[in-house]
Amino acid sequence: MPDHVLPAPPRLVLSTMPVAALAGLPHRALAQRVHLYGDGIPGGLTLPCRWSVGDGSWTLVPADDPRPELSWPGTRLEINAGEAVVTAGGMSEFPLYRVRGPGSGGHLVSSSIFLAAAAAAEWHGTCPPGDAAVISHDAATPFPAVRRFLPGTVTTIGLRADGGVAATREDPDPLLQAGTPTVTDPAAAARMLLDALTAALEEATAPGPPTAVLLSGGIDSGTVTTLAHRLGRDLHAFTAGSPWGSESAEAAELAGFLGIPHTSVDLSAGELIRAVPQAISILGTAAPEKVDIALTVVALLRTGLVGPGQVLTGYGSDLINLGLPGPPGQDRTALLAGLIDGIDETRYSGEFSPLLGLTFGKVLVHPFWHPRVLSAAFAADPLCKIAGGREKGHLRAAMAGLVPSAVAWREKKAMHHGSGLQGGLDRLFGGPDRKAAAYLACFGEIAARAAAPAGAAADEAGALRSLAAFLGDDSPLEAARVPDRTGAGPA
Repeated sequence: MPDHVLPAPPRLVLSTMPVAALAGLPHRALAQRVHLYGDGIPGGLTLPCRWSVGDGSWTLVPADDPRPELSWPGTRLEINAGEAVVTAGGMSEFPLYRVRGPGSGGHLVSSSIFLAAAAAAEWHGTCPPGDAAVISHDAATPFPAVRRFLPGTVTTIGLRADGGVAATREDPDPLLQAGTPTVTDPAAAARMLLDALTAALEEATAPGPPTAVLLSGGIDSGTVTTLAHRLGRDLHAFTAGSPWGSESAEAAELAGFLGIPHTSVDLSAGELIRAVPQAISILGTAAPEKVDIALTVVALLRTGLVGPGQVLTGYGSDLINLGLPGPPGQDRTALLAGLIDGIDETRYSGEFSPLLGLTFGKVLVHPFWHPRVLSAAFAADPLCKIAGGREKGHLRAAMAGLVPSAVAWREKKAMHHGSGLQGGLDRLFGGPDRKAAAYLACFGEIAARAAAPAGAAADEAGALRSLAAFLGDDSPLEAARVPDRTGAGPA
């Protein structure tokens, strides 16, 4: 992690007036109508100041701080006595939420949908959630009074007594490029992609400090691991398994080939269930597929076994490289439409949120989501990506010269499928519908207690009780089958 990144709160709220519902959180009034709520707001902070998210890290500093800002992913909030300027990154890895208060001058900006909902309930009398499993591709959220700042927008909010929304502008949408690909040669498309990935890794990592990498048995995390190793990075690979499966042997094959240490962590059912409330708190959704995707990372980081502060992933490759193509026979137009729709949904799902790492003091880096890598992927015609009849065929062919053939051409499995997690949880809850209902109940419990002093996972016991109600007598929570991992992590 670059040394100019400062610690900052895992949740931040800016309000033009005090919010009683947030009284349990640390509160700093920087001016009469500038109230900050959150954990760990730097002492002595004054106006003007800026808050930004770059490369998965937070900064909250005076506006004239001389240290450079990171540009990726570009979400930022600039605050002075008269106005706040909210910039939502084009890929919206870190969503920001807004609430209009009582009167024209009431405004709130929040990094947490649940804290925004707590304020909205105070200001408007009630703010019950709608269907928290539905992901809207617009400003709507499960809470009717809470709106999302749309990706790629810059909104200026007046902070004086009569202040309103002064202006909103839209930056060019990076997804527009995906609709007009220009590279039709698979080999050329793969070279562009690998060059961009190498540059992204060189920018985001440093040769000195140890770096963790989440390594499954597939080509995506395998590519990130191989390229980072070729840059001379000090890597330690981690593979998470579940009671229902693991790709540890496949991951160990590549780790052994590269000569890097590899740790396999077999997560228990209890550890995975206990991670559900935090995953939902961070994502801001109860969509089962999205929660299951996040569970592996959240449960693994909760163990404390991942030592390095920076963690690389292969997340995002499936989306931009057609790793999960539709039925055979889809034409170019259908492939393009599916690619764009899938990527757009991630801008509203929270699945690339830096909070997935920052909650545990880690910086998650998703190189496939770097702007340069996205641009290279968007330039490639979709037919390049299924060259040879295989998903991600162009990437596999290019990596075949750098990794064992078995790694390059191994059958595709998403991380939450390769570990058997999704199917295992479905069975544990008694079917996918009951699991979905359990996640919705957990979401409601979190929403009811989000502003408690304990933080984003406030009253985890209550949220876990809501899940246990769907698990029955054989609940892994009741059996408390959670290994004691104290001191078990690598140095």
